[in-house]
Amino acid sequence: MRQITDKWEIEEAQRYLDLAADEALNSNCKKSPRGVIIINNDEIIGRGHNRAMNSLADKYCNPCIRENIKDNTQMDLCPAVHAEMMAILEAEKEKLPGSTMYHIKVKSNELVPSGKPSCSPCSKLISLSGIKELILWHDKGYFAYKSNELIGLSIDYFLKED
Repeated sequence: MRQITDKWEIEEAQRYLDLAADEALNSNCKKSPRGVIIINNDEIIGRGHNRAMNSLADKYCNPCIRENIKDNTQMDLCPAVHAEMMAILEAEKEKLPGSTMYHIKVKSNELVPSGKPSCSPCSKLISLSGIKELILWHDKGYFAYKSNELIGLSIDYFLKED
């Protein structure tokens, strides 16, 4: 993981995270709307938002069955497909190797700083797809995570948390 400190790279992260936030507005997730943009050579090659199939959303998302469950635990109970997965499924596959993924959470139309990487299924898919980096906005700024470090960080999140 590295903190992004270069002014140009910060502006780029802000621009792409704003586009990811626009994508998150399409989410039908009530608990945690998310958006993702995948970029390669300054071209959007994939975009996605988390979503549940409408028939499942009606049954399991009103209210959200995970509302009182710790974030990122018991994900098998969630009927939604994550934004990262949707973006990779939608992406131009031949352009994924070496690309960069930008991920953001939105709540009440406001960008929300990310926590530590914690979704091992998405981390595995990001790494296997050939995406080079994941960019997240945290309270302390913008950070770039190499895709091959995400899986370990996601596992560590659960091993070290109470």
